[in-house]
Amino acid sequence: MKTAVVLGRGFGLYGHAAALGQMGWRVLLPADYRAAVASRAELAGVAERFEWFDDADTDAVLAASRLLCLARRPDDNLQCLRRLGSGAAPALLVVEKPLARDAAESLQWLGALAARGRRFSTPYLLLYTAWYAELARAIESGRGCEIDWAHRRAPALASWKSDAGAGGGALAFYVIHLFAVFRALGLEVQAIERRGEQWLLQAGSLRAVFRLAEQPGFRVTAGGEGVFAADGPFGATPRAGERDPRVGPLCAFYRAVEDSAGMTHDLEFHRRVFGDWSRAEGMPQHVEDLR
Repeated sequence: MKTAVVLGRGFGLYGHAAALGQMGWRVLLPADYRAAVASRAELAGVAERFEWFDDADTDAVLAASRLLCLARRPDDNLQCLRRLGSGAAPALLVVEKPLARDAAESLQWLGALAARGRRFSTPYLLLYTAWYAELARAIESGRGCEIDWAHRRAPALASWKSDAGAGGGALAFYVIHLFAVFRALGLEVQAIERRGEQWLLQAGSLRAVFRLAEQPGFRVTAGGEGVFAADGPFGATPRAGERDPRVGPLCAFYRAVEDSAGMTHDLEFHRRVFGDWSRAEGMPQHVEDLR
């Protein structure tokens, strides 16, 4: 049975561990995640595939596993990557975005991973949705397309996810997914604008807008016709206890990781995404709103 180690007790559990367990992987988690797993009703049906290891056994567990998923804050993920060094490690390495606190450091680490021969992947999950496949066909046919993404503004939380200096913020957490869409479609982002809490991206026949808003919404159009519309890019917001809708795209991502399909292990793809992120970090902010 294929073995994966997952580090991260948030989306690492209800996203990555759930997807890997659903796919039949043996999922190894730190022993101190037991309470977090027990508290999540959405893990029913897959948690029986989870096994536990003590911190003292981490190096041996990693050396004997096929895949390592890091889904924690960037500083913690990088600490683990330093610990791995160039020694024995899982053949497949999955690191949630952002890889590091900023684009420059992420590019440095990408180079270091390449030098060590690591097969690195980040799950840009928009690429594994049904609407993305329709969008790709529309772009290939030359139709003008648009992505309009309104993400619900979360209440102010004392969390690294809201701190751009720690690798959080809208750009590193959400807009980077749109950079991945453009790059996967073979499009180089020609225009990047920031206006308050809104970002506008343009390349060829594709325009994308991301904004923080009071009400969520996600819409994809091609040639003026609707392709997809929902609360978010993965469908309706799940109710308490329901499996996260990103688990399906994560399963598709992990199948691609195993098969080295698409952009999963393409280091040049990742460099270009980080390059767009770097450009966006230096964008001046316009005061007026997008209309």
